[in-house]
Amino acid sequence: MGSLYWQLNDVWPVASWATIDYLQNKKAAHYKIKDLYEPLTLASYRPPGDYEWLNVAYAVNDYNKQFTCKFSAKIMNFSGTVMQETSL
Repeated sequence: MGSLYWQLNDVWPVASWATIDYLQNKKAAHYKIKDLYEPLTLASYRPPGDYEWLNVAYAVNDYNKQFTCKFSAKIMNFSGTVMQETSL
């Protein structure tokens, strides 16, 4: 597998999409991208369409062995009320 990490760092002070600034300080997005490259992670998304509560979650395992995991998720509104909850 592979990916293209475009504009990793800036070479002068400017507002950009780079995740490392011109002083070599890591921006907040750099830490999120690091998490995305972990060999064992969860990914979720909401498919387009009229499916208000349909969310899909995937476990991504790049190790050469199986894992037993517990998964739980909550969907909450902006006031913190739990709208839906599941675990498996």
